[in-house]
Amino acid sequence: MKPKSEFNIKNKRTGQLSAWCKSCIRDYQRERWLSVEKTKRLGTLLRLVVYTDLEADCITCHLPIEAGQEVVADDVKLCHASCCT
Repeated sequence: MKPKSEFNIKNKRTGQLSAWCKSCIRDYQRERWLSVEKTKRLGTLLRLVVYTDLEADCITCHLPIEAGQEVVADDVKLCHASCCT
């Protein structure tokens, strides 16, 4: 059990407290947030589902990328998500 002072106020009007204590929220956000170093290592990366057929081939399996397929993209290349994971 923790004292009420360890929790943020969720709703000022009602005085309702957050379900997570301040230290747990801080730890969660610290783990979740991508650091500058992690972002540089990942590069520009985007995972998406293609809406329309593209005139592009997967860089791994060389099959065409079609509508409805999930792909991973960076600055210059596309890859089927199933190939890249």
